[in-house]
Amino acid sequence: MKWLAFGFFVFIVLVVIVADLGWGVILFTFLDWVPGGDKTGHFLLMGMLSLLVNISLGAARVERSPVPVLRGSLLVTVLVTLEEFSQLWLAARGFSLLDLAADYAGILVGGWLAVWLVARRQELERA
Repeated sequence: MKWLAFGFFVFIVLVVIVADLGWGVILFTFLDWVPGGDKTGHFLLMGMLSLLVNISLGAARVERSPVPVLRGSLLVTVLVTLEEFSQLWLAARGFSLLDLAADYAGILVGGWLAVWLVARRQELERA
């Protein structure tokens, strides 16, 4: 599962590079056909990354945290936040709080799903 998470991360890095170079206008026009396409894309990509990273880490939580936080979700959240804010300095990109909100929603849902899947797998292994 770790290789799948890493491979998906590399895919997202390539998508970001394409967008940063300004090629996204050509390659991502299909998102115009999907209702809320850009935000849906953010939600699905970050949700899948969060799911894969959290499953790879066994849905581990940050130790000594007053609020239960998944390590994988925290890692993805930091990376996504840095990437979105980096768009403030790129001519071909545009910072968007709505994109960031869609990313965070995807990370949250992906994390919840990972917790459920890891718990389900552990139940099946005990049976």
